[in-house]
Amino acid sequence: MHVDIVDVGELVNKVVNSEVFKSWDSSDSYLVSCFYLGGGWNVGFYSKDSGKLTSFIVGEDIKIKEEEEVFQEEKKTLEELDIESVKVSLSDALVKVDELKGKKAEAEDVTSEIIILQQKGAPIWNITYTTSGFNLLNVKVDACSGEVLGESFSGIMELRKE
Repeated sequence: MHVDIVDVGELVNKVVNSEVFKSWDSSDSYLVSCFYLGGGWNVGFYSKDSGKLTSFIVGEDIKIKEEEEVFQEEKKTLEELDIESVKVSLSDALVKVDELKGKKAEAEDVTSEIIILQQKGAPIWNITYTTSGFNLLNVKVDACSGEVLGESFSGIMELRKE
């Protein structure tokens, strides 16, 4: 596994207590996501006024990314992430995903992970593995109860058909 296991509460606190965050105008923004891709964590804040997302890259230092459009099929206001209600750690969610990976693609190695903690009624871990067999395993885990809410397993090439 390549992902850095973090406590999301600590991750968010590191961002909001940083000088970069404090100097940013956050008056109309709220927390919507913690996102991991390719070796690093981002914490995202959504602006109600602009409808755009500002992300903070978490490393030794906190860096701010320029405000960007929200990637979504239909434009709607994003739900605020209730970080206090997250009871299932990332490592516990990954155990569930690894169990499913063992059933669906036991012989394949995980080549990359995409992890998003977001609010969809309740906080949800949305975890996608890309495998050495060019497959995608996507699992959604309720971050309050640990229940697997959904899963899909498909070949990367099948995405081109859509």
